[in-house]
Amino acid sequence: MAPTVAPSLLVLLLLLLLLAAFPSLSAAGSSNATTFTSSTVTTSTTSTTSGSSSSSSVGGGSTIPKNLKLEMNDEKRLLDSLMTGYDRNVRPVRNASNPIIIQLGITLTQIFDMDEKNQVLTTNVWLDQEWVDELLRWDKNEYNGLETIRLPCEKIWLPDIVLYNNADDYTRGYMQSKAMVGHQGKVFWPPPTKFRSTCPVDVTYFPFDDQTCILKLGSWIYDGFQVDVTNRTADVDLTNYIPNGEWELLEARIIRNVIYYSCCPEPFPDVTITITIRRKTLYYMYNVVLPCMMMSVLTLLVFCLPPDSGEKIALGVTVLLAFSVFMLAIAEKMPETSESIPLIGIYLTAVMTITSISIIMTVIVLNCHYRGPIQREVPPWMRRVFLRSHSSGCSYEATPLINARAAPPPPPQPPSPPERDGASSAEDSNAGEPRPRRTTARMLTSHTRTPTLTPGSSPPPSMETFQIMSQKTTTYPRTTRSA
Repeated sequence: MAPTVAPSLLVLLLLLLLLAAFPSLSAAGSSNATTFTSSTVTTSTTSTTSGSSSSSSVGGGSTIPKNLKLEMNDEKRLLDSLMTGYDRNVRPVRNASNPIIIQLGITLTQIFDMDEKNQVLTTNVWLDQEWVDELLRWDKNEYNGLETIRLPCEKIWLPDIVLYNNADDYTRGYMQSKAMVGHQGKVFWPPPTKFRSTCPVDVTYFPFDDQTCILKLGSWIYDGFQVDVTNRTADVDLTNYIPNGEWELLEARIIRNVIYYSCCPEPFPDVTITITIRRKTLYYMYNVVLPCMMMSVLTLLVFCLPPDSGEKIALGVTVLLAFSVFMLAIAEKMPETSESIPLIGIYLTAVMTITSISIIMTVIVLNCHYRGPIQREVPPWMRRVFLRSHSSGCSYEATPLINARAAPPPPPQPPSPPERDGASSAEDSNAGEPRPRRTTARMLTSHTRTPTLTPGSSPPPSMETFQIMSQKTTTYPRTTRSA
């Protein structure tokens, strides 16, 4: 019994000892864990502090300046102060009867295109706009001397300046760039934009022409008593101008105008920019003018070709087709208007007319050449036209050549033989008188008179001809009738 009871008592004693020692062991474990955690935190804090101190010691020059932080804070405070109670839909004036003066300036950067056919001028400009906003003022001393601030243009009031003679739609507007505002309320807003304006084109002296285009700018809804538009300078700023390859800029000036419309009695001021440009002619001289002149010379060479060559009509038709191509090329570039006609178009039309006439004359010449010497009767209308017009300047009456050739003069009659019995009673009464004899002197006297020549008649015979005729003359004795 004793050995059996003893082990069980020992086990119970050990369990009691373990239960008594458990609270002390748990407390010791928690204290150790707390000590480990605190040591870890202390180590990390020490390492962070050492790292920050080392980084500050290494990159001490790259820290943000204190003044910059203050300025950023000042701009934020100023922006919040200016936008408090600000309404961009209302004119920024404290007295509603005072107008806002808008000073406009133009910086022309490029003449992008000049469309003569549609009469549209495209330019790239910087539209400088300057005005005073009475609601955007502050004391710079309250913001560490901050004098200017850049504000988004969609947060402040903007003038409704539009291009009156716009060839494009009005929905595009300007680029939403920021505006520069001063502490006295002066606002400067220079948005870059592209203008497509209508420009009446005068092509009379194409390609040696000058064009004058205008850009008319002003407020669309405000009159002159609310928004007064004026120009900043008298000339356009050309410091950033890029030359155009086709047009040369001659002049660009700014003028202020005041116009009264029939709808409203108030004045509407506007600013008009006048741009004068001149076309550069080198391209057109080599591609239009000189080829037209050379083809005009080729038109004259048609008459120099011999009829047997067979190329007279071919050359004329080729030149005519070449002129037609140039005419179409110029017509595609010119505007479809009747206000002005280019002189080069009139010249090409005249040369084409002359070329057509030369082709017609060439056809007539070739027809006469290949017809041959065929004798035909001259038409009556041709005799009336040519012979009467030719004889109107002469002192004698013209005789048609064809009649003179068709009816030659009759041959001379031979001398009559001596009279026989059975003559008339008139000859019996003169039987006692002697009959004159035809002698050579009488014949010479009758033929030496100045004959009247008619067209187609032969010249009078010479003196040698009369001498030969006198030697052959035979006289017949006068015989009397027997009783």
